[in-house]
Amino acid sequence: MAPEVARGEEQGFPADVWALGGTVLEMITGKPPWHYLYDDDPVMVLYRIGFWDEVPEIPSHISEEGKDFLTKCFKRDPHERQLVEQLLEHEFVNTFNEHIDYEFELHNSNLHTPMSVLEMEQDNIQTASNCCPYRLRSPIINPRGRISGLCIVDTEMFDA
Repeated sequence: MAPEVARGEEQGFPADVWALGGTVLEMITGKPPWHYLYDDDPVMVLYRIGFWDEVPEIPSHISEEGKDFLTKCFKRDPHERQLVEQLLEHEFVNTFNEHIDYEFELHNSNLHTPMSVLEMEQDNIQTASNCCPYRLRSPIINPRGRISGLCIVDTEMFDA
C-alpha cells in the first residue's frame, strides 16, 4: 500500500507503481513488503506506512538492478516515482526480456489498455460476459448505458 493510499489522499498511477514494487518484492522474497511490522497493531502499521519516512526493506541479496528498480518504485513522494514507461525500459526488466523469444513493441502496437471498465471496447465486454453467470441483454455502447444496465435485475437468471 502506497503512503498516499494509507493517508486516504488522492491516488493515481504512482500508487500503482508503488504496488508494482510491492508485488515484485513479494515475488522475490515470498513475503509481503511490510511483513516485519505485522506483529504490531494494524492501525499503527497503517499509520506508519502513511506518515513515517520509511519504505519497505529491500533485502541485500537482490541484484543491484533489482534494488534500483525497487528504489524507483518505493519513492515516498508520488511525484518522484518513475512512470511505468520508464520502468519498462529499466535494466532490471530488460534483463529478462533478453531471454524471451518474442518481441513486444509497446509504442508501436495497436493494443489499447482500458483505464476503467467504461473504456472497454464492446468486443471485450461481450467476451468478459461469456465467462460469468450474468449476461448482457443487448450490446450497450455508451458508459451511461452500461452503468444503467448494471442496475436492472434479470429475474430469469435467478429462477431455478
